[in-house]
Amino acid sequence: MSSDARAPLTLSVRHDADDGAVANACCGEVVSDARLTWIDDADLLAFGIQPWTELPLWIPESDENFGGMLLADGRQAIGAGLTFRPLEQTVADTLAWDRLGNSTAQTAVRIQPITEQREAALLAGHH
Repeated sequence: MSSDARAPLTLSVRHDADDGAVANACCGEVVSDARLTWIDDADLLAFGIQPWTELPLWIPESDENFGGMLLADGRQAIGAGLTFRPLEQTVADTLAWDRLGNSTAQTAVRIQPITEQREAALLAGHH
């Protein structure tokens, strides 16, 4: 992690790290016993979940502006020498940076993830 707490972090994961790998790395870093539940885009949208904000790192593939953004093919960049640091290191550094509570211009807009109550209501229909 940068020694300058005000510096933005660039989140990059291996080209082969899927949503499950990212979620599991996050659970491992915060020592969580969270039970992951996969819910279809259509169900999340029908429930009114706000992409990217209430559910970070989620954008439905049907989104006309950004759908499929996270499915970009990075083989050309990898072929040109792009390398990745370990996913677990990215998660740990991002969490440490977030816990600093930075309020610089680059971090002034903080997202409000889904509330525990909304999450419980959403999950009640999927367990």
